[in-house]
Amino acid sequence: MEKAYKNIGYLFILLFVFIFWGFYRTYIGSFPSFSGVNTIKHFHGLLLFGWFFLLILQPFLIKYKKYKTHKAIGILSYMLVPLIVLSIFLVSKDKFNRLAPLISKEQNIGELALNVSSMFYFSMLFGLAIIYKKKTAYHMRFIIAAALLLFSPGIGRVFENYVNLSFPVSVAISVFIAEIITVSLILYDRKHGNEYKPYVITLIFLICFHILWAFRLSAAWQVVGGKFAEIFF
Repeated sequence: MEKAYKNIGYLFILLFVFIFWGFYRTYIGSFPSFSGVNTIKHFHGLLLFGWFFLLILQPFLIKYKKYKTHKAIGILSYMLVPLIVLSIFLVSKDKFNRLAPLISKEQNIGELALNVSSMFYFSMLFGLAIIYKKKTAYHMRFIIAAALLLFSPGIGRVFENYVNLSFPVSVAISVFIAEIITVSLILYDRKHGNEYKPYVITLIFLICFHILWAFRLSAAWQVVGGKFAEIFF
């Protein structure tokens, strides 16, 4: 592992702290009763905790030269990631149907932009990490990118639950923070002559994500999102 990334596990711990904080009021803090939390949300939450556990564990295994264990545990992600994508889909469907009587159809379809794009970009970034699993520099950066994408909902909940910003504004800010972190990583790696192209791809994904969210009420997304809901929900 590159010297600058030997302690990347600590960054993942920090990201996990933000996610824990963000979801404390709406999920974690309701332990053990979990009042109002259905099975789908539990399924989603447990899978994400499993994902971040692997993210934290894997860099430390490399740092302490436990390469065989790292490889063996990495195989678990092949099963975990498809289940995470499935759980995002199920949470989206549950939320869409639950909110249908409460908010306008346009707003409901608009909010689908968040989870539909998350499913796509997360799958793409993890897929690229697997494609480049033998090219460590690329593999590691695409995994970091996937972590940043799932970090955004956690930090968004911090702004929503503790700063009392609206959900749409909180989402936009969280994506912007992920973009700033990605730009910082690009500049850092360029300065030190390291591979940075995976972060460029990540930044493109995040910008597209940001634009889609900004135009979630546009006619174009209403058609695409509406058709998605019609077919799958």
